Amino acid sequence: MIRRQRHVFFVFAAASLLLAACASGADAAPTLIVVPTSTNAAATNTPEASATPAPVADVFYNFLESACDAEWSNNGQTLSCPGSQWHTIGPGFVGVIEDAVVEGDQQPGEPVLLTHPATSGGYRGIFGAYPPIRIQAGDEFRATIGCLYGVEAESCDADFALEYIDETGEYISSGLQWHVVNDGQMTEISADLSFLAGQSIQLVLVVRDNGSPSGDYAVWVFPALWRVSP
Repeated sequence: MIRRQRHVFFVFAAASLLLAACASGADAAPTLIVVPTSTNAAATNTPEASATPAPVADVFYNFLESACDAEWSNNGQTLSCPGSQWHTIGPGFVGVIEDAVVEGDQQPGEPVLLTHPATSGGYRGIFGAYPPIRIQAGDEFRATIGCLYGVEAESCDADFALEYIDETGEYISSGLQWHVVNDGQMTEISADLSFLAGQSIQLVLVVRDNGSPSGDYAVWVFPALWRVSP
């Protein structure tokens, strides 16, 4: 009997202590727990969006390599290609010169297309009509033009042009024209042919004398058509 009373007493005492502790805790000031609002997380590198590569244009037609595929004339007579003697012009001359020296006493380092208007018969130019080519938007004509170097070409003064024959056979002056004199400097030219997109045309390389054909040894360096790859 005595052991059971002691057991009950101890249980009652423990419960009383627990209630007292809870009562005292209610009156105590609360404990402040600080929770960090940010962390110094390791930075991650976000990959930058790759830039769109610039479109690349390639040569798809070389007028020099195909020079004798064209029909050459002085607008009155058909000319042979290549011509036989470029120092004796007569009705006009067209030919590829391997080791040419151009104005400014420069060597292009590649063959050039030499075209000289007629010096006889009253003809005023030389025309090379190439086989039909279908043009796409963005196609571009590029070349470096000027005069041959030397005493005979000192008076070189000519108009270079790119013209064409359309699908109906009509000859059209495109307005793409460049005036050249022998001033010691070659001239880089280019022309966007997008206005002819969708048409199959014959492009015509033209040189007209500018009043006198004397000394008009007109040089085309790497005349070509360029097209952006799809």
